[in-house]
Amino acid sequence: MKSKVISLVLAAIFFLTVFAHAKTDDIASVALSVKKKLDIPSNYTDFHSELEQNEKGRLIRLSWSGDTAGNERGGRIEAIVDELGRIIYYNHYEYGNYEGDYKLSGIDYNAAVKIAEKFLVKVCPEFALSLKPLHVENYIERNYNNYMVRFVRYENDVPFYNNYAIVAINAHNEKTSELMVEWDDIDKFPRPVGVLPVSKAKERFKEKIGIRIAYYNNNQNSVSLLYGVREAGREYINAFTGDVTDTNIIAGRFAAVYSEYEKSISHAQRFEAAAMPDGLMPPAQAADAVRRFLQAEGELPLSSISRTADTEGNYYYNIGLLNKGVKSNIEINAKTAEITGYYKDEEYSELGIISEDKACDIAAQFAKRAALDKFNSCFEAERRKVRSQFGGYNYRFVFWRNVKGLQYKDNGILIDVCAATGEVLMYSCNWEERDFPSEANVISAGSAYDELFDKAGFELMYVPVSRSKLKIPASARDAEVRLVYSFRQGKPLYVNASTGGLCYSDSTPYSDSIGGAYEDIKGHPSEKFIKILLGAKIFEQSEFFRPDDNITQADYLKWIYRAVRKYSPDTETLYGTMYYLNVLNEGERSDNGSIVFEDAVKFIIRLLGYTDVAELSDTYKTGFIDEGMITPGLVGYAAIAQGLGIVKGNAFLPKRYVTRATAAEIIYNVLTSEQNGKAEK
Repeated sequence: MKSKVISLVLAAIFFLTVFAHAKTDDIASVALSVKKKLDIPSNYTDFHSELEQNEKGRLIRLSWSGDTAGNERGGRIEAIVDELGRIIYYNHYEYGNYEGDYKLSGIDYNAAVKIAEKFLVKVCPEFALSLKPLHVENYIERNYNNYMVRFVRYENDVPFYNNYAIVAINAHNEKTSELMVEWDDIDKFPRPVGVLPVSKAKERFKEKIGIRIAYYNNNQNSVSLLYGVREAGREYINAFTGDVTDTNIIAGRFAAVYSEYEKSISHAQRFEAAAMPDGLMPPAQAADAVRRFLQAEGELPLSSISRTADTEGNYYYNIGLLNKGVKSNIEINAKTAEITGYYKDEEYSELGIISEDKACDIAAQFAKRAALDKFNSCFEAERRKVRSQFGGYNYRFVFWRNVKGLQYKDNGILIDVCAATGEVLMYSCNWEERDFPSEANVISAGSAYDELFDKAGFELMYVPVSRSKLKIPASARDAEVRLVYSFRQGKPLYVNASTGGLCYSDSTPYSDSIGGAYEDIKGHPSEKFIKILLGAKIFEQSEFFRPDDNITQADYLKWIYRAVRKYSPDTETLYGTMYYLNVLNEGERSDNGSIVFEDAVKFIIRLLGYTDVAELSDTYKTGFIDEGMITPGLVGYAAIAQGLGIVKGNAFLPKRYVTRATAAEIIYNVLTSEQNGKAEK
């Protein structure tokens, strides 16, 4: 153990010497070591290096690039090396394009993990033994994407989520295209000896942190009741004492890594309004109202004024002000004259920090002047701290809307107050009319706890806790590691109070099973194809797939377009594009109509660009035993589909209706067939 420490110290001294003197020969020796690890192609002959400094220390940035030469493709490789000579970043970009980028990769996620593990052992041996890949259900990506494999640091077989490595594996050529390492040289990780059993830790969590039921907007113009974890990402159960451990961290790279944090007040969507309807105040009246609200003495200079509206039918003036070089913007309802939004640039100040209570009183007085009735329909403020523009932090106060005695997590009043000057920096009020579901027939809190503990996971983990009350630690020196119990990071921490299932804050159900979205495909002959296409994001997650229903023309065109062109336009844009690409001829549109197999093949072959070849006047031979049943003008399409491996077997069955499962098989064959296959002519 001593020899390892000594070697690390010597390495640190060596690299500090390199940086201190920045000798060309020293950087060259570092570059040579890195080059051997990364297998730099021989045609990457253009080399550059530079030194830089960040909060972790001094770094060397290296790059190699070169043009295409012979069989070697051109490209660029970049690497960053830390003070101990460890590679903490790598990127390889190869020039040129390739055909078939929409195809499914030749490797699946599990194979990508193995490639990533080998890369880490070779390139980052200092980190590799402490890194474990996060479990993800196996799936197949498409050639134009990367497999993003995330590794988490483990010490004493306990995860430390703030240290990790992300390895991107190119789905096309199966090489590592990028690496990013986040690592802190921490000496002490408390050993998990004498910790509370997990059952006891769960009870302490219920007693000391807990969950709450509240209303949430589900982004479909309706509201759901959800249970959510209080203070997610900040408060944990100490693994030894069972008390609450508050990290005292509000932002930065030492903050928790959850898929969602506790929601804050959302601001209703605005869009530009060309003109105001009759009966609303004119701009000059709105400007006067703003001056009165701000209690401005004399003429307050206005820098701009614009009109906006929201989806609720409300109209607003947005008035910009410029006072002594400081910009601010205020939004006022054009009908009620209510102040609905305010933003002021933060000014640098060396004044002392005001107390949280004083700042809360300032926020409350501002809210009362802006919207007294709404303020009186809110709960008392929840107090938080947010990052300041000039370092340190400011105060944030959230006054949640009170609906039937419960918080509505998308409505209310949000106010930021400068911790140095006591000025209001931001005010936002969102208040929408919705139907709120009853608390009747919701699951119990006990059932919600069971779902969270089971699906989100509740485990031992290490978390950083800020030293000396620094809210945004800059380095490992500013934090110490504690052993705690909490939910596995990367999971949503909400439970739908109606269905009892783990979900996101917009009520979207959570599933860590890629193939688990469809309840009606298990055991179906096309189950494999459907699951793979779901994992490739060609199909959308839902409760049922309906594999044996006839597919509509609109759905089929949407699926094949997403498969080949990689995105989904709306229906009218889709059909317009299909006409433009000559996939459809005039009179062939039938949105909700069923399609027969020979037409399904015709559409996909046209989309792939084989129309002219398929419609040559020469006679095609397919080898299908029922070729005579194919419409004469479509035999060429059938032959090309057979040659490309899109249609397999010895029977074509041209007049059969295409089911959703059959459509899935067609698309799967398109994505896995050889791009350059040739039909027999």
